[in-house]
Amino acid sequence: MIEWDEARDAQDAEDEENDPDKPNLDEMMEKHRETIRTQREADEGFLEEFSNVLKEKGILVIDDIKSDTTANYVFVKLNAKFGLNFQMRPDLIERQQAQPLSIKELPFYEQSY
Repeated sequence: MIEWDEARDAQDAEDEENDPDKPNLDEMMEKHRETIRTQREADEGFLEEFSNVLKEKGILVIDDIKSDTTANYVFVKLNAKFGLNFQMRPDLIERQQAQPLSIKELPFYEQSY
């Protein structure tokens, strides 16, 4: 009986190896990697074109910050880059919209939100 079980297990293992419908993990992984690689290249191309269009229109674009560090470090770097834009307000519409509030106007401003 033991010999029969061993022979049957060996036959089952051989049948599984020679099964034409057996999925090939390496092939599936490579196909998925290629799909991801293609999508990433398409996204990078779109972002580069979009960035160039925004730069042509004079809109501030920050594309030289490395994001392979911590989120806090990236946040600090973005604040440093955008800080001058928020303080100096190069856009005339933004300059007119930002107005200092007096102490008397502050409660009305807080109630409006």
